[in-house]
Amino acid sequence: MKLLSSTLNLLNEVELTEGEITPEVESKLISLSKQVDQAGYFLKNVDKKIEYYQQEIDAMKTIIDRLEKTSDWIKSSAKQAIELSGGDLKGDLYAFTLKKNPTRVHIRDEALIDDFFKDKKELVTVNKTRIKEAFKDGLEVDGAELVQETSVKLTIFKKQIEE
Repeated sequence: MKLLSSTLNLLNEVELTEGEITPEVESKLISLSKQVDQAGYFLKNVDKKIEYYQQEIDAMKTIIDRLEKTSDWIKSSAKQAIELSGGDLKGDLYAFTLKKNPTRVHIRDEALIDDFFKDKKELVTVNKTRIKEAFKDGLEVDGAELVQETSVKLTIFKKQIEE
């Protein structure tokens, strides 16, 4: 899509004709209008695809969560059965056995742990909400500024689409 270059080209043409709407300028306006519609249509489809795939991702996360719970349940049931029977569970294709995992540290009460075994981390974050309030109150904040940005908004002219 040549939306930007077409817009610049049209503005240049209008400047060269000193604002006169020549047949060439009018043709470029019509062409630009069609490009705007094509870009808007394309953007709307891209946004719908993003929404669709986000929903698919959420659905897949739900499926993965269920499968992980099922896996945990089967492992827990097998462990209980092995412990109850006192031996391995064997089938024609698979066997369930217990294995020892590497040792790990379990903290029963963090308050009882000596400071020698604790790492101290200091986390400093900038509170942008507080800074914005200071600006609204007329105060200056060194190292910060209040900025107004723009974003593109797509509007669909439904009456024209229905025609």
